[in-house]
Amino acid sequence: MGRGEFAAVSILYECLLRLSDWLPKLKNRAMIDLHQVSTATLKLNKDEAASVLVIRALRSSAIKVKGQMKSTRAATTPMLITTLGGAFPMLETHSPPPLLKAACSSCSVVELCLPIGLTGSEVDRLDTLIVQRYKVKKGTALYRAGDPLRSLYAVRIGSFKTSVLSVDGREQVTGFHIPGEMLGLDAISADQHACTAYALEDSEVCPIHFAQLEKLAQSLPSLQHNLNKLLSREIVRDHSMLMLMGNMNSDERLAAFLLNLSQRLSVRGYSSKEFVLKMRREELGSYLGLRLETICRGIAHLRDQGLVEIAGRDVTIQNMDGLKHMVSGCNRQPH
Repeated sequence: MGRGEFAAVSILYECLLRLSDWLPKLKNRAMIDLHQVSTATLKLNKDEAASVLVIRALRSSAIKVKGQMKSTRAATTPMLITTLGGAFPMLETHSPPPLLKAACSSCSVVELCLPIGLTGSEVDRLDTLIVQRYKVKKGTALYRAGDPLRSLYAVRIGSFKTSVLSVDGREQVTGFHIPGEMLGLDAISADQHACTAYALEDSEVCPIHFAQLEKLAQSLPSLQHNLNKLLSREIVRDHSMLMLMGNMNSDERLAAFLLNLSQRLSVRGYSSKEFVLKMRREELGSYLGLRLETICRGIAHLRDQGLVEIAGRDVTIQNMDGLKHMVSGCNRQPH
């Protein structure tokens, strides 16, 4: 054992001895300071909260030990989490990435996602490409505009927005995505992402390595058919958005968005009449090409007509037929 290794082992041994003496004190201190633990953190009971405080203290001690060993670089350098789909910068830099084993066959949105219509054996072959699920915290970018295409991402839990920056630096929201929908299709034509995808809430995605997916699709016509349908769906969505922006007033745009989201949630087994908007009103306005004050007036107008009730982000559609009649000039299907 070299001198440096011996010194490192000595420091760790000394710390372990100190921790054995500190644990009872830490536990007592944690029980005394339980009122400092925010109920919004995890809604823990007393024993769990005390354990959290102990772990925090131990983590702090471990960082000090790293400092003595001159290896704090790992605690200060942003962690790049490498999965099957590539590397992503994470907001949390002191803990390992939350990776979970994925399986299309056991997924709750399998009938809405890429494997739809595949046989059991074909789904098993697709499973080999999806090694793990990836957790994305609220506000974190899954990928950014300009990143090279490595993977497509199936939204399993949560929701995302995609956006681009205008020449003057303003964000332009280009879409909202919910479970069963695919992210990353924008990158296929140029082999790099044209927009940035942000999680609107704590979410999970299944990364599917695109090169391997293309290779598998060559031997599975049904999978290739599904890919073609996904790309076609993007074209239809763009056409619908152009019609919305060109032919509808502000109230009709808002009504069309609520109706479209209602239909998409309905085919996923959620309520079509009561749901929560995960995006901020500013983001909704950006997507619809409307100012914030126009969005607020539009909500008031729809409420006055008895069509919807919106309190904060909670939406209740009170007159579905009336909402459909308002946007009857455009044929929109859930997607």
